[in-house]
Amino acid sequence: MNALNLVIDFNNMVMRALHTCQTTDDVKIKNFDKQEECDAFMRKTVTDICFVLRAFNPDRVIFACDAKFPWRTDLYKNLDINYKGNREKDLEKNWTNIFKVMDDLKGILANKGFVVTDLENTEADDLAALWKDVILNKQQDNMIYVSSDKDWSQLVCLDDNKHYCIGYNPVINNRGTRKMFVDEKTHKWLNSTDDVDFFMNGFNKAKSKLCDIVRTNSKISVEVIDPQRVLLDKVMCGDDGDNVPAFYEYYKGGRKTRVTPTKAAALFETLNIHSIDDLVSVDADFTLKEALESVMKTTIDIDFGSRLLRQRRMVELKSDLFPKRIVDNFYKHAESVANVGFGNFAEIKMDTILKGTSYEYKGSKNRYNSIFADIDLSKYNKTPALF
Repeated sequence: MNALNLVIDFNNMVMRALHTCQTTDDVKIKNFDKQEECDAFMRKTVTDICFVLRAFNPDRVIFACDAKFPWRTDLYKNLDINYKGNREKDLEKNWTNIFKVMDDLKGILANKGFVVTDLENTEADDLAALWKDVILNKQQDNMIYVSSDKDWSQLVCLDDNKHYCIGYNPVINNRGTRKMFVDEKTHKWLNSTDDVDFFMNGFNKAKSKLCDIVRTNSKISVEVIDPQRVLLDKVMCGDDGDNVPAFYEYYKGGRKTRVTPTKAAALFETLNIHSIDDLVSVDADFTLKEALESVMKTTIDIDFGSRLLRQRRMVELKSDLFPKRIVDNFYKHAESVANVGFGNFAEIKMDTILKGTSYEYKGSKNRYNSIFADIDLSKYNKTPALF
């Protein structure tokens, strides 16, 4: 089909809007105690969403939502670590009202014909990976994910049938652009010329549309990343942002020593590792143990095989590593919304989505601009973009 599916990180988009929603035409945002503040927050969020929809005008739009109690929490029970527990709420904000706006928005989007995927114990990251499997493998279509969460970058790919998964970070950077992430294979393909005959055989609609979007939008910059290296770094080094521990860490002289990106790079070079499959194929309890002990300069007494599996389940977005009930629930949901979410979004506006709801804007012409901070993925940059 070569249809373009936009999968949006719902919570990521909402939280960005929350932290940039400070002043509107007639409302001063303080702590979201007042209904008018919540109304402004809703309209700011929907304005940001519409900005992205107009930029890509996809064939289908899907929102992936975070569950309150993610299944990965159970992996941390024996580690004395609270999964994502280092994320503190601003206690001055009325979170009850904020969460109500979020729940209301999910209902509004679903009623307007969008796909809203919100499943028990399942994070948006997992949903993005599962939707990628459906979109690229089952539907033979293409996917652009919208998130500033760098975890999602491991999904970027171009399959053998020329179906792509590309990332888009809606956060504007210090150069005044928003980054689109592709891997090296996709980048070369997008810059290649297809053989098209008189009858348009060989024409790839999705490729042509994507190239047109990038070439005509000076605010989008393409960056080539290595998604496998992103994943490998997370498996070995952990992630402080999500409270994910490193593959190995110990205390020396009262100071914590852990696998760092530099140590991980030395390990990968020693073992000639370029992908997660390369790492998995290494004899964990012998080859990996010997190489890591050399890099860490200490004797390591752990079960390397089980430790590697633990790290992968914490950070890798692959359905084989998810609990079976999570996968089963998702596929039931995907089948139930198989014909939902399609439309023309070229001219969509905030008023279109909120019309007929209690959040509909009834004041003067609104000025809810998209204002984002930058999320830097430059350390994974492989080559400069050609367009």
